[in-house]
Amino acid sequence: MIITVSHISIDKITVEKVSYDYLVGGPVTYAGVALKSLGSEYDLYSVAGLDFKDLIIKEYKVRNLRYDLIQFVKEPTTRFHLIYGPDDERTLQLMARCRDIDLQKLFEITDVKYLLVSPICHEIKEEDIIKVSGECELIMLDVQGYFRQTSNEGYVIYKPWSKVFEVLSNIDYAKFAEAELECLAGCYTDEILVKILSKCIRLKALSVTRGGKGSVLAVKDDKYIHVYTSPTYNVPEVVDPTGAGDAFTATLFHFLTKGEDVSWSLAMANAMASTFVEVLGCPLTVSLEEIMYRADILIEEVERKTYTLI
Repeated sequence: MIITVSHISIDKITVEKVSYDYLVGGPVTYAGVALKSLGSEYDLYSVAGLDFKDLIIKEYKVRNLRYDLIQFVKEPTTRFHLIYGPDDERTLQLMARCRDIDLQKLFEITDVKYLLVSPICHEIKEEDIIKVSGECELIMLDVQGYFRQTSNEGYVIYKPWSKVFEVLSNIDYAKFAEAELECLAGCYTDEILVKILSKCIRLKALSVTRGGKGSVLAVKDDKYIHVYTSPTYNVPEVVDPTGAGDAFTATLFHFLTKGEDVSWSLAMANAMASTFVEVLGCPLTVSLEEIMYRADILIEEVERKTYTLI
């Protein structure tokens, strides 16, 4: 079973200067829909405020998502305003923030085999990830929330993350958006992925999403690092990019835990992400048949380069 951990977010999304409010999101929501569509055993661990409890439960029930491990508290639910401009340029504003998530408590209430950690506003302490790293079989981390800092007005800016290598050395898989990798290393190159994987002994694979430029998955074996690249699947219209990265990460982790072919895993992750950008907010459901159709097209364009471990 894959357990995804993050805040639920009640999002306000502005696309082409038109705003839509009170959309239930956050990585747990998007990952839940993706994993459910794949037939994966999954659960969702989060914390949200009583202020939006009814809306969250309603939207989770509509999507037939599990919510037994969601704790509702007196603090306000995390809220983001996501503003999309030309060329998918995105501005984030943190409007409210719920309390931190107690990751160690999850291990007290249930068995955890596969853990997907995806903070959006530093709500999961790095030391908690390190403490539980030996208690589950595989951990995947989406680093997004650790590179974000907020101004006094709540606008998100990207800043270097001081504990990045300490945490990466205690997990199995990691996912960066290109902007986060640029914040860490100044730019994207295959050689940067090779250096990170060579430095972090436990880390088995590192993925990077690059928006319209596709995605990359670097996988390490005993002697080599194999870097796979895949284009995006071109959809007729991108309605809302929110959550596509979360769907990508959850899908990729699903296939990596099963030991599936790397090219197919990457193609399926990209195919899944492409279905999420076609609707506003989190989709009610997605078609596995359509995802596999798109993945069959994408896998023909996956390329691989091989580098020697440093």
